[in-house]
Amino acid sequence: MTAISANAQANNAIPIPHQLYRIPCLILGALAVTVLILLLMERLVHNDMLAPPEQGPHKINTVVMDPPGPPEILPPPFVRPEPVEPPPEMPPITQTIAKNVDFTIDLTPPSHSEKISHNHSGPTDSTAIPIVRIAPDYPNRMATRGIEGYVDLIFDISTAGVPTNIRVTESEPEGAFDKAAIRALARWKYRPKQVDGYPVTQTGQQTRIRFDLSD
Repeated sequence: MTAISANAQANNAIPIPHQLYRIPCLILGALAVTVLILLLMERLVHNDMLAPPEQGPHKINTVVMDPPGPPEILPPPFVRPEPVEPPPEMPPITQTIAKNVDFTIDLTPPSHSEKISHNHSGPTDSTAIPIVRIAPDYPNRMATRGIEGYVDLIFDISTAGVPTNIRVTESEPEGAFDKAAIRALARWKYRPKQVDGYPVTQTGQQTRIRFDLSD
């Protein structure tokens, strides 16, 4: 019993020194790791604080550019024209032309008497003589209504044989045929009045232009 107890105590006493050596080893290992970390951090900080090495002057390459060309002219932007509405259709115009229009022109002698020289030794005097008479245009409105009438006119004959100073003295119906009669008389042609062989103006000539419709 004594031998067995001694062996048991010897076996229990052996692990105690191993535990004592293990603790210092752990402490030394932790210190070594800490020292290595500190050294590494110091080196990193030292490298960051070092100034970058000085570099020589930068070399600038010479760039040769082509001369600028003419400016590009862009066309104006396209603007779509607004649609144009077509003009409204005009109703057809019908015109009725009167046929078989008959007109009568009354020529009255001059209001004053003229003395005609019969001396054959020199030039003789003469009154105005009609050469060309233009028929008047029958107004379409009056023709379609079957309206007839007349216009009395007074006028002068110039030295060129042209009716001038045309005035209306009477018309029936009033104003219905005045313009047509004046236009027609203005196109007439006369041989002017002669006095001592020279043309002179003859005043106060009268005429009547009738507007009659015949079947």
